[in-house]
Amino acid sequence: MSEAESFKPSTPNYPLPGDVVMSWGFNDCLIHEDTYGVLDGMEGVPRETYVVTFNNSTFWGRVSDETRETLKHGGPICSSGGPGIFIDGCILEYTGGTKEQRFWRWKDGFAGKDRGEDYTKTVRIFKLKEKRK
Repeated sequence: MSEAESFKPSTPNYPLPGDVVMSWGFNDCLIHEDTYGVLDGMEGVPRETYVVTFNNSTFWGRVSDETRETLKHGGPICSSGGPGIFIDGCILEYTGGTKEQRFWRWKDGFAGKDRGEDYTKTVRIFKLKEKRK
């Protein structure tokens, strides 16, 4: 059973790979307030736990329509940079907002020297859920 078949999110506003998380109260010189980390994974496949990478350069790969139909998901979303932290998706809350986030991909889907291209994509913004008293 694939991860897509085994994990079912609890809400339609559950975070997905490619969405971003606002920084929150870190006492860390590498994560500044008002910055965003990207959730890694496979496009369209929710996960219980994500790696959130701040100060990132994120690859969002393309897949053909035929591949997407066969695999039931889109391309890989993976970041370099850091720091990266693990976070459970269930403690993230959709803010209702979106932002243009920079990603990169291979031109025409073929890897090679000087074939990377930057682009932006509108993604959803998440934050840590407020602690209930």
